Amino acid sequence: DRNIVTVATDACTIKGDLNQDCRVNLTDFSVLLFWYQQVTLSPEFLRVEREELSGDSKITIVDVSIMFTYWTG
Repeated sequence: DRNIVTVATDACTIKGDLNQDCRVNLTDFSVLLFWYQQVTLSPEFLRVEREELSGDSKITIVDVSIMFTYWTG
């Protein structure tokens, strides 16, 4: 007798959501730390970095700042 709104996982557009679960939390931060200041990013993660973070093909403090701006906990 009630409408319940759901969000499809493929419709998530939250910046910083690295694992596409519609939240920016410790899991995403863990992924970010793994790649933080790495010399080379994998081709798969480069796509994620372009879509979800700064798009400069590297993980720096700028990307950390973007993630915390969109933090949902």
